[in-house]
Amino acid sequence: MAAPPPAPAGPPAGPSASTGPSAPTGPTAPTSPTATTAPPAVPPAAAGDAVGPGPQDDPALDVLPTLVRRPWRHLQRAMDAIGPAPEDELLHAARILAKRCRYAAEAVAPAVGKDATKLAAAVAELQGVLGDLHDTVVVEAWLRQAVVRAPTAQALAAGQLIAMERVEAEACRQAWRGVWKQASGRRLRAWLNP
Repeated sequence: MAAPPPAPAGPPAGPSASTGPSAPTGPTAPTSPTATTAPPAVPPAAAGDAVGPGPQDDPALDVLPTLVRRPWRHLQRAMDAIGPAPEDELLHAARILAKRCRYAAEAVAPAVGKDATKLAAAVAELQGVLGDLHDTVVVEAWLRQAVVRAPTAQALAAGQLIAMERVEAEACRQAWRGVWKQASGRRLRAWLNP
């Protein structure tokens, strides 16, 4: 059988310990060891004293762009390979790559600063447009399946909803190229290749 751990140094603990005449007892006494201690000091960065990257981040500024470079290249290659009338599945795959690139840029933004934040925002806009397109495609497919054996009135209503989804899909198909052109601008990605 193992021996019990040694008792901690200092005054005895527990309800029978004498804490002095002015120490609270009973239900108003502190119930945890941290209730009577001062809160931990907040590091300066967490307190808001440090704003943006500083000299202490120089090594990070050398390394962090490489973490975004690979997802960016995957996205760029996919977008460059898209032809004039891409399939919806191809655009959905590009949306997933945009999401990865966005998350990578957002992850390094605290150290890299505004450049990464701007790239993340531009790629997020592309992700949003492509996501809206994907949503319209999924909704149309669901509506078509849902009314296969539906009464005529429901089928007509579904047809009107499908027409509305197609208008939205076409607007997204027209918009994504312009959004990509902005997101792929040299100024937004210059920090990736220092």
